[in-house]
Amino acid sequence: MPPRSQRLLTFVALASVLSSAHGLVPLHNLRHRDIRSRRATAMVVGSAGGAMPDQLSDWGCDASLWAGYPPGAKRDLERYARTGKEELSRRRMATVREIRKFTDAPVAEWERGVWDKAVRAWEADQALKLAEAKAAEKAEKAARMVEAKAKREAREAEEAKAKADAEAATAKAATAKADTKAKADAAAADGKKKKSEKEKKEKKEKKEKKANKKAAAAATTPKADNSDGKGALRDLLLSSTRTP
Repeated sequence: MPPRSQRLLTFVALASVLSSAHGLVPLHNLRHRDIRSRRATAMVVGSAGGAMPDQLSDWGCDASLWAGYPPGAKRDLERYARTGKEELSRRRMATVREIRKFTDAPVAEWERGVWDKAVRAWEADQALKLAEAKAAEKAEKAARMVEAKAKREAREAEEAKAKADAEAATAKAATAKADTKAKADAAAADGKKKKSEKEKKEKKEKKEKKANKKAAAAATTPKADNSDGKGALRDLLLSSTRTP
């Protein structure tokens, strides 16, 4: 399919050609040629039936093409030649060549009935090309819209996937952090428990050791004989007489 810019240029060119074709012969001449009398037609032909301006030869016109021009086109081309409007002359000559292709004798001299028939056929052909150009432009526009929609949906899907991946990564990181904290808390609690048990064990052992020591000391100390009630007095007297 041709690029959009080329089709637009074709569209504009076709529209311009259609306009220039109507400029060659007024519509009331084409549609209502019976209004003009043969005498009036003869006068028009006679007024524009002069020789082809030399300037037109340099712009691509020849004797056979000039002979096939309608009177109105000849007058326009003579004016263009006088005013030096080469571009308008070339476009007008190109349009006449295209219209004459739709006649049975493209190189024959101009004749109203033949020319009117050729113009109608040419207009139909231009209208068809214009419709095809519009259809192609419409199809290309639809294709661009479909392509743009597909790209947009793909981009949105990619963005949604990226967002979902980011959320999943964030959730995974949060889970890992929670697991690490839970393990740390469990380790801390276990260490605290073991420390408490150790302290309790050490305290118990210390207490038992002290009790054992006291029991051992009590076992090694001799007991006083107080059966007669005099032992305490004796011990007191003995202790007071001992040399320090």
